[in-house]
Amino acid sequence: MTNLIYTVVCVLMLLTELAYAGRDHGPVFGPKQKKTKLDKVLHKLGADREDYTHHVTAAEDYKDKYFRDPETKKIALLKTKNFLVKLQNEYYAFKNRAYETKFLEQLDVAKTSAKKAQSEAIKPNNSKNILLPFELYLIPKIKAMIEALEQGKDNEYIEGLLDDFIRGYVPYFNPNPFNARYANKVNLVGGIYHVAKRQERRKDTDKIQANNLKVKNNIQKNEINKILNISDRSVEIGGFLSNEDILRLLEHEYDISQLDPGESAFWEPLTSEEKRKIFLRDRRLFPGKNTKIIFDRVLYGGSNSPKVRVKFKDKFGQYVPAKLKIGNEVASELASGALMRLLGFNADKMIYTGKVSMYLKDRTFESFEAEMRQKFGQYQNVRYNYERGVDARGERFITWRDTLVEARPVEELRIGPLDIASWDLQNRREYRGSTLALAWLGINDMKMDNKKALLVKRGRTWVPEHRIHDTGISLGATFTITGIESIINLPAPYAKVNQLETNVVKNMKGGVEIVWNDFCFQYRQYGASTYYDHKWMARKIAAISKNDIAMSLLKSGMPPDLAHLFIVKLIMRRNNIVRTFGLENEFKLFDEPEDLKKYSPQAYPDIKKGEINKTAYEDKNIIPIRIRTWGSLFSSLLTGPSLPFLSDFSKGIETNNHSATGTLKGGAVQINYQWNKEGTNIGPFGKLYLRPGVVIIPIRQVLESPQNLNTTRVSKHGKPKIDKDGRPVKTHLP
Repeated sequence: MTNLIYTVVCVLMLLTELAYAGRDHGPVFGPKQKKTKLDKVLHKLGADREDYTHHVTAAEDYKDKYFRDPETKKIALLKTKNFLVKLQNEYYAFKNRAYETKFLEQLDVAKTSAKKAQSEAIKPNNSKNILLPFELYLIPKIKAMIEALEQGKDNEYIEGLLDDFIRGYVPYFNPNPFNARYANKVNLVGGIYHVAKRQERRKDTDKIQANNLKVKNNIQKNEINKILNISDRSVEIGGFLSNEDILRLLEHEYDISQLDPGESAFWEPLTSEEKRKIFLRDRRLFPGKNTKIIFDRVLYGGSNSPKVRVKFKDKFGQYVPAKLKIGNEVASELASGALMRLLGFNADKMIYTGKVSMYLKDRTFESFEAEMRQKFGQYQNVRYNYERGVDARGERFITWRDTLVEARPVEELRIGPLDIASWDLQNRREYRGSTLALAWLGINDMKMDNKKALLVKRGRTWVPEHRIHDTGISLGATFTITGIESIINLPAPYAKVNQLETNVVKNMKGGVEIVWNDFCFQYRQYGASTYYDHKWMARKIAAISKNDIAMSLLKSGMPPDLAHLFIVKLIMRRNNIVRTFGLENEFKLFDEPEDLKKYSPQAYPDIKKGEINKTAYEDKNIIPIRIRTWGSLFSSLLTGPSLPFLSDFSKGIETNNHSATGTLKGGAVQINYQWNKEGTNIGPFGKLYLRPGVVIIPIRQVLESPQNLNTTRVSKHGKPKIDKDGRPVKTHLP
């Protein structure tokens, strides 16, 4: 019966239109020149080398090998038919692997029996995200190419179909992978190098510019044609510029950062209505406040915040899947994700859900906790299982607080991780320019697993989508050296507003410095971008309204005082970007405090002198200030007693002609002092002005954690169940 339903669903899905987007880039200027051994070493270090002089040719090489005739350089019918056979073989190979992977996951991770693991592995639903894109998009695209070739259609049209195919095929094959000894494919040495050496982008560079720059309106068309002055052709709206065109424009000081990319699976501009919908609760995708939520399973992917799969019924009585997430990253992920979407990047749809009770159905409390421990450890159970109990109907539930729900609509097929440096993606403006967006929001941990490739249904068509995913490690200190405190506090804390700096970029001779670094650094992802790619993104950041910035933070579940300070700092970072890239004539600077160190708004009492001074908030998991460690203690010792300390010290001396006595506090240090203005003669060594008995005391305030749980908390979910002695049933947290 299950197989029959699956077959019917597949048939209905196939009765849709096949999207055609067409060419997504202009001519490729390549191949790259061979590097010397020294260049290769410096390149892998992540050094700012001027060796990106040619476009990446991996995609063109692949097309030449499998599709194009070597003599005519046009798509060949026989090669395309042979590739269809190859693609179908890949499909059946993935089908077999999906069965084996699910079987092992159930057996080794979920700890089920071999018989149950086998029955789970053969369910069609388990492999649909990998297999259905073949059926819905990839194979039909190749068949459409064959049909177009047989009908004698123009080669440029067929090349467009091939570009469509490649965008969807990216997660299945990587022709130019990055190989490293680390599982998450990071460039460790390069990341460490850029802790001290900031990324620089100069206007005058030998780096190749993006090859997907498109003319979007008549103003650009007329300006560009006037400069190019080409007798045999003119650039039309929607046309791509060649490398020669771009070089000519740069010679005439034309600002190519005004040019948007063409068709993209990663970025697209949003309308005002689309921006407004980001902050609305879509009833088709998210549960209402009183909707019953049922626990499905623990999600074994990811490594930071606990997350589980849940489901709820929509207004038609159909179950809707979703992901429920908890932890320190909830607020920062909601805020950063919304802002990335406002910039035009594809990101997951999420809403803040606060306190949520999950019904366990046939599971016991012990089995739920065992599944959680299997992936996230005992600590997560103790901290986040806020309440558990049995309601008046006898149903068991677990309550989490301070949560988000991430949509998992049936119209999305999540294929897998995405390497944005694979194929020819680093020839594209939007992939290059995303670096400045990540810097503005302080997003880190951009390993492959935190970018996803999907197949998404829009209207009646299925289209590939490349998506930023899991942006919770953000809104904190950058993984670079910006002072003594930043050295001691490496690795940088995230979601800490006091550590979020107000500068993202700095002027340097002939360009800018980017005050940002990803601890999951990979030189291929960031090295190709140019000054003009970053200036293009600077325009997109500057175009976000003050209200949208505020809404992104206020809708994240942050307490108002904390959200307000984040809003202030993101506006200051936005203004810093506008000033540094010289965009004041295009975009208005938003109001900001004249001196953040004196900013103590009465409406937000938790903000004193530009910092949050509260250590925790009721019913919130977010830790608003830096966790005190030995590293933070030493940094406080170094940075606490600073100029204000000396100022207070000198004022103390002036109050007494002969001596001054007092106590000064700064950072983690308290100093009890006595000062004798006349001095004490100590023989050949001169005079000692500090009397004996000066005491330096390290101070450390100890607070009880607000997240200590009461193991006898009474369930308040509905009418409490009464035990045999007439007492309410109490919760028993681990």
